[in-house]
Amino acid sequence: MLKKSSRRQVRLFGAVLAAVCALLVLAGTAVAQSGPFQLRGQGVAHNLNVNATAGAHFVISSSPDGRTTISGGFDNRTLFGTYTASGRRLRSRSGTCFQFNGTFVVGGADGSGFPPNTTAPITLTVTITGSRVQAIYHIGPLPSLPLPQYGTIEGTVTR
Repeated sequence: MLKKSSRRQVRLFGAVLAAVCALLVLAGTAVAQSGPFQLRGQGVAHNLNVNATAGAHFVISSSPDGRTTISGGFDNRTLFGTYTASGRRLRSRSGTCFQFNGTFVVGGADGSGFPPNTTAPITLTVTITGSRVQAIYHIGPLPSLPLPQYGTIEGTVTR
């Protein structure tokens, strides 16, 4: 059995933890509810097909008319290419979620070995909770790579 002072500390810690969790969820939710916004993110991408990890970056922004877009890319050392996509907010109980559909571009001077401006469709689902971001991606087949690519991105976002 805990001493009275220990029980108070546990209750206080629980209250502080609940407040911090609520703030993280509210911070993520406020992203999509506060009008136009721009978020910059960076992190680590992991391509599940080839078991390769690389740096990743992106920008998510919204316009006054409510359109939301994402643009980003990989480090062009281990994973290659850039993407642009438009999307929408999804209902979520854990943070702010978006789904984007657009175009993945690879090739030319990026060192990938693909012909310049090789394209494929890309779908990204992004969840933002506080300053943390988690995403999954699906890149459609490329002309010389018939299998779709699947992966994750984890990192941080800033306004």
